[in-house]
Amino acid sequence: MSKFFYSPVVGIDVSADFSYVAILAPNGDIHKKPFKIKHDLNGFDHLVNEIKKVEEEFNMKTAIFMESTGVYHLSLFHYLNNNFDNTFVINPLVTKSNKNGDIRKVKNDKKDSLSIATIGKFQNIKLSQKLDLDVFLLKNLVREYYKLTDTCSTFKKKLSADLRVIFPGYNTIFSNSNSKSSLELLSQYPTPQSILDAPKEDIITIFLTNSKKGIAWAENIYSKLTNAAKEAKIIGLPLDGLAVKIDSTITLIKTIESEINTILEQINTFINSETFPNSIRDNINLIDSIPVYRTLNSYYLNS
Repeated sequence: MSKFFYSPVVGIDVSADFSYVAILAPNGDIHKKPFKIKHDLNGFDHLVNEIKKVEEEFNMKTAIFMESTGVYHLSLFHYLNNNFDNTFVINPLVTKSNKNGDIRKVKNDKKDSLSIATIGKFQNIKLSQKLDLDVFLLKNLVREYYKLTDTCSTFKKKLSADLRVIFPGYNTIFSNSNSKSSLELLSQYPTPQSILDAPKEDIITIFLTNSKKGIAWAENIYSKLTNAAKEAKIIGLPLDGLAVKIDSTITLIKTIESEINTILEQINTFINSETFPNSIRDNINLIDSIPVYRTLNSYYLNS
């Protein structure tokens, strides 16, 4: 039995721009027909006033329940949590399981708000009562980081595919054809002919400026590069127009990598700040100590 069995309860079915609210009296009867609120200050204040009226009428504190709906419920939950002691989020798997008992299985916001209120009032379920802003921010930053690394990887694969068409053999010249030296070279000289026409000293300067491997390495790479360019003139497709696409792809890769570095810096700054919870930092360090995780993280950082 729920500990709110004898209390008035509020069930909220949350959507992107509005929510439907149902209120049950302590005896389980519908105290007020489900009503709609907009997700703005007036709508939130209206809901707070309605809940306070219920508490005054029954001289009891209410319990407020809503389903977790991605980001849509967050602002409403945060606002209500600042005004009432018993504000809870229900796992959507719980509400889905209860809705599956309905033969019709029809989406109805008013009915769903009543269902949520009924679940909170009568069932002893696991509830979340806290919105940890530190965890929420960290999750968002990390998700964005991995989203950007995946996107960047996609563009790197596209670049590699285009090079195989007009510049066969290029991908074998560098240990990483997406390295800073390689991308800077291609941004200035994207075709085999442009590389053959370029002054040697200009290409060597690109290598030395963007790598710490020294003149011997630069000379060796230049030799491999010109040999591959001469061969590509024979076996590669004469589609110099692809140079525009290659230049565009490189610009996108550089932009995304810059954003990745910015996000990563923000994550590290946030984790190492004095206000960041030590318990979460300890868990992060523990996860990072796992070899498999370190390998995966290294893959994303260097892909």
